[in-house]
Amino acid sequence: LYSLSLFVTPVIVLAVWLVINTQGTNTLMSYKELVIYFLANVLVKAATSSWIGQFIPGRIRRGEISGLLLKPMPFLLDWSANNISEKIIKLLFLFPAVLITGFWLSVGIPSLEIGQWILVIVTTVAAGIIYFLLDIIIGMLAFWLEETRSFQDLFLVFESFFSGRMIPLVVLPIFWKNIAFFLPFRYMLSLPLEILLRQLSSSQIYRALAMQSGYLIAAILIYKFIFNRGIRRYGASGA
Repeated sequence: LYSLSLFVTPVIVLAVWLVINTQGTNTLMSYKELVIYFLANVLVKAATSSWIGQFIPGRIRRGEISGLLLKPMPFLLDWSANNISEKIIKLLFLFPAVLITGFWLSVGIPSLEIGQWILVIVTTVAAGIIYFLLDIIIGMLAFWLEETRSFQDLFLVFESFFSGRMIPLVVLPIFWKNIAFFLPFRYMLSLPLEILLRQLSSSQIYRALAMQSGYLIAAILIYKFIFNRGIRRYGASGA
């Protein structure tokens, strides 16, 4: 069902945008750009999303973290292996669906140079790592808090708006666009799509890559800090 929602939701949003576009409203994006954006959105979202964080609080409260700590492989690798394997399965299902829908809407695969495709792939991988780490960081707040669901819900609200999942960032008013450019959510989904659609100049790509790299490093450091502090607290509680 989750895989189906990854496909259906962007397609429904695409249909709404296409209706707006045909009514003469200036969406700043053509028919072809809208189709490519939201269909590629399906694949990038599937490749970058993470759902591990919602299960971490329960594992902490039930004492299951202890078993993971005894494994020879660090449990971050254990979780990432699970995350990657599920993403591969989802993408195997979603990729043909996206291709068929694109051809049905008379829009083919974007024509990019090799360097541009490499940038799309690299920024997608980095986006996935940032999302994965932030998702785990929120889940690990359960080392200190009884309930973390409100933080996860708040994260999803901001992510749905500022990542470009529902609204392409290029069509936002300049005020909200500037805010989005300085928040991490753009670099968890929108950036690969912007490169795919050639919406960025070379200087803008360099700045965006610098911002994404900064958020990636920050996410790694915050994860290490939260994990080390959390494990100390977990061990001190006698779990």
